[in-house]
Amino acid sequence: FKPTLNTIYYPGSNIDISPSKTASFKGSRIIYVDTDEKVIQTLKEKRYEAYLGNAETFNPGEVNLLLLLNFYDEEPLKYVVEKGYIMCNDHWTGTLRKILGKNHFELAGVFTDENQELKVDEETLREETLRINSQTPNPSRNMANLFVFRKK
Repeated sequence: FKPTLNTIYYPGSNIDISPSKTASFKGSRIIYVDTDEKVIQTLKEKRYEAYLGNAETFNPGEVNLLLLLNFYDEEPLKYVVEKGYIMCNDHWTGTLRKILGKNHFELAGVFTDENQELKVDEETLREETLRINSQTPNPSRNMANLFVFRKK
């Protein structure tokens, strides 16, 4: 599992710069977008590519990876290139069910609670897909797990 990550888009990033500190993303263009002027000013002062805006109206162009952490918005999905990825959690918003409900995205991997190892085996993906689909409309908050979806 070694996706091409030329451009990463992180709407609603707030002050979270963890993508820039992640070895797997080294050399990638990371676009941070938030509605808080002070956050954007701070990020720019630290030389990060940051823009004042929101997920509904900001156009990052084509992206290889969309980070949706702690919120969900439909608009950014359209910028993910074919065979590109979404990495998300399911804190507060039911993001997993919403993305899984889109016929052009499939679950491609799960970072587990145990050791934050990415699991991509068919059995794990099948179990997680069933678990996601069986959740009530107010799904449990899976803050520790990250899920990776691939655009078909």
